[in-house]
Amino acid sequence: MSGWQREPPFRRAAPSSATTASTTWQCHAARGLAGDAGVDVVYDAVGGAFSEPALRSLNWGGRHLVVGFAAGEIPRVPLNLALLKGCGILGVFYGGFAKRDPGANRALVGQLLAWVREGRLRPHVSATYPLESAAAALEALLSRRATGKVVLVTGPTEGR
Repeated sequence: MSGWQREPPFRRAAPSSATTASTTWQCHAARGLAGDAGVDVVYDAVGGAFSEPALRSLNWGGRHLVVGFAAGEIPRVPLNLALLKGCGILGVFYGGFAKRDPGANRALVGQLLAWVREGRLRPHVSATYPLESAAAALEALLSRRATGKVVLVTGPTEGR
């Protein structure tokens, strides 16, 4: 089972309007969550057949963030939708950003780490493994059983 087919772990803590590709991406479903106007931002890490309905779900002036293609297929979307919705389609390639602007990347990472320290961001850890079980941790990632971060723990594990 692919990661995008499972119920996401953040669903427990997400606002009731949060949705993912595991939800049937029909325009009316997204609009039902966001109201008649549509959604303001689509974070599309799935691609494939999910991209066009996600784009159609956008509000006027919304943004469609193209992050990846977990479905395996690079979508072809009708660009007239961007014109009709006055929306933006933006490629988000973090590796390219980090390489081209290392100073801005350091500031971004610093802000994210500050939010973690303050408790404003709480990354989901789906499993922890002692360092000697690194092969099992890697297998959890490769078999797509992980639903969040997989952490290798060094040293004593009592009390963790």
